[in-house]
This record gives sequence, structure tokens and C-alpha cells, in this order.
Amino acid sequence: MALFDSLLGWLVSVVGVATGAAYIPQALRIWKRRSSDDVSILTYLLFLGGQIVYLVYGIRIRQWPLIIGMSANIVGSVAVIVSALRFRAATISVPPHSSSTMDEGRESGADGSRTG
Repeated sequence: MALFDSLLGWLVSVVGVATGAAYIPQALRIWKRRSSDDVSILTYLLFLGGQIVYLVYGIRIRQWPLIIGMSANIVGSVAVIVSALRFRAATISVPPHSSSTMDEGRESGADGSRTG
């Protein structure tokens, strides 16, 4: 039974790191496209919340496989969240160019020029 427990612990660590790495393609896609419009930040925040609970539990019961796996998942979740927020903020902070707000209070002259 000790051999099974040892193999299971190793497998939990490997699977944890692999699932943590599964977040990398999403983060890279966000950086490549420079857009996170189609990414649900709330979903990744909920994942992160669950991962933190499992990490704390793993620390509490001193289970290194769980600690390693959840740490990798947290890194992946944070990578996606930070990437999404960075490019979502970039899209929101740049207002669309509008000539109507710049031209308020000005009237057109006979030759088409603006006065005011």
C-alpha cells in the first residue's frame, strides 16, 4: 500500500503541474491578440478562489503533492487574470476618436473652416 500511496502522490503532483500549464495557451493567446474581450475574468477568479482553498488545505495537512499541484494552478490562473486585465484595461482606457466632442461650440464658416 505504501508504494501505491507514493505513486499516487507523484501522480497528483504531475497532474497538478500539467493542469497549471494548461492555462499557458490562454495567457499566450491574450498576449498574442492583445485582447481579452472573449475571456471571462470572473471564471478565472472563481477557479483561483478554489485553488487557494485547496492550497491552504494542502498546507494544513502537509501534503506536498497537493501543495505543488495547486501552486502550479494558481500561477496559471494568475497569468491569465493579469493578462486579461492588462489588455482589457488597455482597450477600455483608449476612448474612440470623436470629432463631435472636439468641435462643440464651433460653427462652420462659409469656406468650411471652423470658427469659435
